[in-house]
Amino acid sequence: MNMENNEKNPAEDPEMESDFFVSLMIDYNKCNNCGRCTEVCVPGVLVMVNNQLEVTDVELCNKCADCLKRCLKRAISIND
Repeated sequence: MNMENNEKNPAEDPEMESDFFVSLMIDYNKCNNCGRCTEVCVPGVLVMVNNQLEVTDVELCNKCADCLKRCLKRAISIND
């Protein structure tokens, strides 16, 4: 995010929090735990834990949707 011109960082501004909230969902009936999404995701959002995909910190998600594009099973959805 470009922080020039006094732009606010939504992660640090409680007034902007409701406009920035992201819901990241994994459909475990579709997910094969290949980990492809974790290779393109912002560090700390999607991680493999004991060979299973987990959402660890959704607040770090920037809604780029790279994980959706990378998922061959279409197991990830982003709602904002």
